[in-house]
Amino acid sequence: MSDVDLTAFVLLSLAAFRVTRLIQRDSIFHELREWFYGKISGRLLRLFTCTWCLGLWISVGWYAGWQWNSDVTLILAAPLAISAVVGLVSTIGE
Repeated sequence: MSDVDLTAFVLLSLAAFRVTRLIQRDSIFHELREWFYGKISGRLLRLFTCTWCLGLWISVGWYAGWQWNSDVTLILAAPLAISAVVGLVSTIGE
């Protein structure tokens, strides 16, 4: 098991934030999200609608990816992390 350094931690955290936001809130997946929510119920629906819940499992996935192959995981996480920063900065700038 390798330790996550600060740079990797920030990239993985921002990527987890971005994926969580894509799944739960961004308009690009609105129709797919509404269709999917109509197909599930109970605890599974709660998992996908609770930001803390979904964010935890997405974070676990990113961390597992880091443990499996840190280089590939960071290559996948970097564009999502950059996108998260752009979204956050644009929100602050409005």
